[in-house]
Amino acid sequence: MPITKEIQDLIKSEIERTGIGPQRILKGNKEARELGLTSGTIYRIIGKNGSDLTAKKAHIELVLKLWSSI
Repeated sequence: MPITKEIQDLIKSEIERTGIGPQRILKGNKEARELGLTSGTIYRIIGKNGSDLTAKKAHIELVLKLWSSI
């Protein structure tokens, strides 16, 4: 799935809104572990640690779900 600026901005705004970073949001999350979603993946999605142009749809959906549930 292409990573758009809108997706990046949405995830960044959720991190800012909640004050919870990628490591903390994933801590103990079984679904993320099963999907292979790591904090490094999230950082690459938002362009903070290098940058990816695409990501697995399941990763983006889970990232958005985790932050929006807080």
